Amino acid sequence: MRLSRRSLLTGLTSAALLGRAPRLGASEACATLLPAAISNAPVTFTPSSVAPLAAALSGRPRRPSLAPTHLGEGLEQYLQTQRRLARGEITVPPRLAGTRPQVEAAPRLRPLAFVPIIASGAAYDASFAVGRDHVMVAVNFTCAIYAKSGGAPVVPPRALREWFPNTPVPATTTGMVFDPRVLYDVRAERWILVALAWNKRTHEPPPDSTLLLSVSASADPTGLWWSWVLDAGTTAGTYADYPMLAVNDGAVCISWNVYRQPLPARVRVIPKAALYAGGKIPFRDFVDVRTPGAGPRALAVQPCQSLGPASRMHLVNTLGAAHDSLTLWTMEWRADTPALTCENVKIDSYLRPEWAPQRDGAKLLATGDTRIRSAVVSGETVLFAFTSRYRSGGRGSFNAARWYRVATTPARVIDRDELAEDGSFHGYPAVTADAGGGVHMIAGRTSAREFPSLVSGAWPREGIASRALLAAGTGPHLACRGDKVCTPDETTENGWGDYNGISTDPVDHTTVWLCGATSIKDAPKTWTTWIGAVR
Repeated sequence: MRLSRRSLLTGLTSAALLGRAPRLGASEACATLLPAAISNAPVTFTPSSVAPLAAALSGRPRRPSLAPTHLGEGLEQYLQTQRRLARGEITVPPRLAGTRPQVEAAPRLRPLAFVPIIASGAAYDASFAVGRDHVMVAVNFTCAIYAKSGGAPVVPPRALREWFPNTPVPATTTGMVFDPRVLYDVRAERWILVALAWNKRTHEPPPDSTLLLSVSASADPTGLWWSWVLDAGTTAGTYADYPMLAVNDGAVCISWNVYRQPLPARVRVIPKAALYAGGKIPFRDFVDVRTPGAGPRALAVQPCQSLGPASRMHLVNTLGAAHDSLTLWTMEWRADTPALTCENVKIDSYLRPEWAPQRDGAKLLATGDTRIRSAVVSGETVLFAFTSRYRSGGRGSFNAARWYRVATTPARVIDRDELAEDGSFHGYPAVTADAGGGVHMIAGRTSAREFPSLVSGAWPREGIASRALLAAGTGPHLACRGDKVCTPDETTENGWGDYNGISTDPVDHTTVWLCGATSIKDAPKTWTTWIGAVR
């Protein structure tokens, strides 16, 4: 399962500039480490000082219903995949062989009831973190904080654009703050929430992009926070999208995509010591990040959240719409300077997922692409999940939520499985491991027989794997990206994911918390969150 390994050097060689394929085994310049930068000083705030959502929204001008909002690159890439399939350039892979059979089982849920928050974006983007006493949920375009006992949030929903007090996107503009990611740093006992800000919701011309970062000053998320506004590395004609977040012992890693330029992936490294001191923070960026072999530029490089002590940072990414390998990245510190190495890891064939049906013949749901949606690292293994299209026995194709456990030294697949059912379309999986090494997954599921719902899978180290329905959707979803009126054809993209949340409890390591969103009856343009804990 292991292919060639090489160092990611700084700078560009003349061969790379000319686009020539690198020689196998030769030194290759496939990432640029930018000089160290220093942020501005942060602004302090407490969640109680942020206006509740209802007040924050009052008096705000309504955005035009047909504004071309947040289209991304998904529709064009999906249609390109369909054309390649029609021409016979690629084929739909069969289901994984040798997977463990699963039994239908009721999830072992803790008896908790959380008052949900509403996600009003076409894609809900449900991110979730668990601390000692609280859980924090962030969706498009809202965040809230709960006690772990459930009930109403102790910090009621706040609009993301008001959460960051120094945001460059005030309420009086048509811009937005979106794609939130939240985590709890178990060893440092701090909360981190990041999001992207656009100064306008249109792509013509592209918006100005900013990375927003907030960190709690203690283990209490209802207390003091710091907020930084950071450059997103965009230039004229480009924009940032899809941030990802992880921490290890010494650093915070944030990555995101930069579109409309030939340098899509950007990886930022921030020392934790400086960040948690609450002042100006130094950081380093890797740009022009390339995968091994022929060296295509990387997209959606997902940092892996560490479940235990970890001095190194691992990252993973798949290699496009149709492939049979992925890239494993390792970041280490050499004389206080981050350095990346990477290698290809051979896996099963995968293909960009098919758009998914929903009950009552409503508009098909966009299922995203094959990018890795969730990744964690424990010891010398990395666990991650993504979605692939499969060939079904005589009944067309369907989508499965697949996970892998990969050893890092040497890099190789040591375990894998999936949530897969003929006729059902799974998507946007999130995955983690419990104290016993068992794998837990949450994913969305839809079919011609059901509305967009949430399901789970559990694979203990030994014993029977199971799957279960967590929450059923109660109506069709119909909110096309770009605030466009949904059409029955493939000229508009009906939103779904783009990710769900999962977290192992930092106190009771046998409990896994899950968070996602389901469709709502009589509210086809919003999502309602579901939160639960599984033992």
